[in-house]
Amino acid sequence: MVNNQVSEGYERPIQKLKVRRNALAPIAKLPPELLHRIFAIIKEESERLLQPKQSLTHPPTHDTQAALHALRAWNVVTHVCNRWRQIALDASTLWTNPPIRSRLWTMEMLKRSKTAGLALDLASDTSSSNRTVISHIKHIKTLKFQYDSAEALNFLFMGLSDEAPHLENLSIIVNVCHGSAFLLRGREVVRFLLQPLTFRGTKALRRLTLSGVDVRWDSALFHGLSHLSLRNLSAECKPTWRQLMDMLELMPELQALVLDSAFPLETPSSSFPLHLPNLKELAVYSVDAEVQSFFSRISFPPLERLYVGCRSAGPSLVDYASVITAVSRSCPFVDTFGVADIRKLKIHQRMASKYGFCIEVFRDLSRPNTFESNLEFLFGSHIDDPAIHPGNKIVRDVFGRLGFVNLTDLTIIAGTMLHARVLANTFGRLPRLNTVCISALISRKMINVLAMDTDDPTKKGLDDILFPTLHTIVFESVAFKPSALYDARVEDVQDLLIQRCEYGAPIQHLRFNCCPFLKRTDIARFSEIVPDVQWDEQEIYSFKLGDRGHGLGLGPFLIPCFGF
Repeated sequence: MVNNQVSEGYERPIQKLKVRRNALAPIAKLPPELLHRIFAIIKEESERLLQPKQSLTHPPTHDTQAALHALRAWNVVTHVCNRWRQIALDASTLWTNPPIRSRLWTMEMLKRSKTAGLALDLASDTSSSNRTVISHIKHIKTLKFQYDSAEALNFLFMGLSDEAPHLENLSIIVNVCHGSAFLLRGREVVRFLLQPLTFRGTKALRRLTLSGVDVRWDSALFHGLSHLSLRNLSAECKPTWRQLMDMLELMPELQALVLDSAFPLETPSSSFPLHLPNLKELAVYSVDAEVQSFFSRISFPPLERLYVGCRSAGPSLVDYASVITAVSRSCPFVDTFGVADIRKLKIHQRMASKYGFCIEVFRDLSRPNTFESNLEFLFGSHIDDPAIHPGNKIVRDVFGRLGFVNLTDLTIIAGTMLHARVLANTFGRLPRLNTVCISALISRKMINVLAMDTDDPTKKGLDDILFPTLHTIVFESVAFKPSALYDARVEDVQDLLIQRCEYGAPIQHLRFNCCPFLKRTDIARFSEIVPDVQWDEQEIYSFKLGDRGHGLGLGPFLIPCFGF
């Protein structure tokens, strides 16, 4: 009892001293407006770090948990002191992104946001809150839906007739790839149809994403957009070429356009191309005839990013060179693709994709490898003979049209089975290529391409060798297992290094990343030839895995995964 009284006697003076100290601290003198701005920056940064990264090349992914995680990250400012808490609670713009998965937080934040513009991310599994928050349509700025059921989305939109004057960004994704968006009832196909009056008065709308959604092509939603993405349209909903061009003509400020399986089935009539003067990013995916038809009907200025996905509609091979030519004619400028500025190129396979063969090019080497490419070609074709790899024709056609003479970095990812002659003829004479990154199934073949022909004594000059400016080789996920069928062997790499020294084109830098069968003695041998050798020291023993891979030397840990 006495101890409690003593403690209480000290606690009050101590609390008063803490309050006085806080009041005298320099940060306490910051005006509310500045603190509000600081809180807003913390909130924006938390949301940026926790939201899934968006890409022009892939459909947007919605993470309804991200808003809750971001809220927990920045909401700590309300627990620092009473003054900070009151400033945060009075700032309605801090509470505009309610975490839909938490109904209690959502209801509270709807109150705190007052009339500030809301950002809502709704999904099938948050239905308990969806109808409540969508009733605030008059105050919504960003509205995103990701549903697995067309019926559930139709039910959600019943009775939604209020205008949306502040809506700037609308995204509706019905997951047709999961097979549940189109529900069969006997012979009737139930699709989600966006009714013309569902969103009215959307004068502020600038970004529109529709995937697996049927829509009327005279909809007011298409007026004045700066960003448009249309994917996975049903055959019944696809526009005519005239409807598609008329729709695009309503968007003179259009900056980014994605069309994936959204082209007319009819043969286009000849007409004067529509010019998109402000276009900066364009992504087009379809069969070769539709891709060529589209690019014959539009023109645009030089783009920051251009992605073209092209596949064959039947058993015949795609004429990839004609596709490249059709694309280049859409730009009235000399260098449509910005070839002169291209510095890095990556060739790889996209598994389980209808566009399996991918060529990506980058202009800025200072960006991390995960940064979006500036130019991307995705190709897929029907091949009757599995021994014929379509990548060889693709590489010949693309590089026959685009030289990439200023290329300095080349990356060839596992699974790309290109012929040695194609590799040599395409890349062997590039005048500025100094770095080659190779991995897995292409490594042994690439070593053979880089090797010199020492049996010909007359060819000893720098002009007689392939890759004359090469000074760096990077091995990524190459096991170096002796019994592997496609892996490079240590002895072959050593011979290559010695041969290039003899020809006056020595390798200066070697990099080994995730090469588990390499040994320290191997690295020591390389270091006697190359002045700079770097190894991540990941040996097979550190993985504690058995001898697996069915002759390829590749366990599951060796296969890398690569992915508005």
